[in-house]
Formats: sequence, C-alpha cells, structure tokens
Amino acid sequence: MKKLGVYISLLFLVVSGIVFYQSLHLPYTGAFGPGPGLLPLWISAIVMVLSVCYLVVSLIGEDKTIFQAFPKDAGWVNVFAVIGTLVLFLILVKKTGFLAASILALFLMFLRAYRWYWSLAFSAGVSVCVYVIFDVLLGVPLPEWSIG
Repeated sequence: MKKLGVYISLLFLVVSGIVFYQSLHLPYTGAFGPGPGLLPLWISAIVMVLSVCYLVVSLIGEDKTIFQAFPKDAGWVNVFAVIGTLVLFLILVKKTGFLAASILALFLMFLRAYRWYWSLAFSAGVSVCVYVIFDVLLGVPLPEWSIG
C-alpha cells in the first residue's frame, strides 16, 4: 500500500467534512453563550485544515507502507503494556474505587521508566490531584471503594 499518508489524510478529510456539514444544522449560539454547534464546527474545521496540510506533505514526501506505521519490537511491548494496564484499571475501578485503581495503574505505567519509589510518589500524587479536582472541586462523582 503506497502513500499511506494520502489515504489517512483523505479519510480524516472526509470524516471531518461530514462532521462540519452536520454541525451546521446545530445552533451556533445558545441562550447563555455557545451552543451545541460551536465546538464540532470549529474542531472539524481545524481537522479539515490539518488534513489538507498532511495530504500535501504526504504527496511531497517519501512513500510509507502500512508496516512502517506500526511499532517495532520494543514498541509492541509498550503498546500491550498500556492496553493491559488500562484493562486492569477498568476491572479494578469498580471494586477498589478510583483512587486505588488509578494509583496502581499509574504505578505500573511509571514503573517502566522510573524507580519504584518515584513511580509510587508520582502515581499517588497524580491520582490525588485528579481526585481533588474532579470529586472535591467540581463535584463529579468518582467510583468509591465498594467493600467498605
């Protein structure tokens, strides 16, 4: 498959064009500010411009096959580590709550690049910050510990 970038940019151009057209049917403004059509209109317009830029770069640049787009040996380990950690988080979040599941998931992710004590400190810090922002400040309910 020659010129993979051309096909990908055309796909994004078509999808963003459809979203742009559909967002024109939504109200741009609402009673108190931006309406439901504002965000999809602007995001799809930006994606269309970026798709055209990527199309030009792909036409000018060298050929890339689909096999060059995928990661090599060590890259696959990273991909499966991220997927496995996300699956583990999804399994644990209902049983242990958000804080425990996110600390464990982030710990496993950081452990690949940092020492264990830095990984634990970073994962606990990030998880507590996210919990405070969403649960305490914004009032968004996060999953709680289901055992106690």
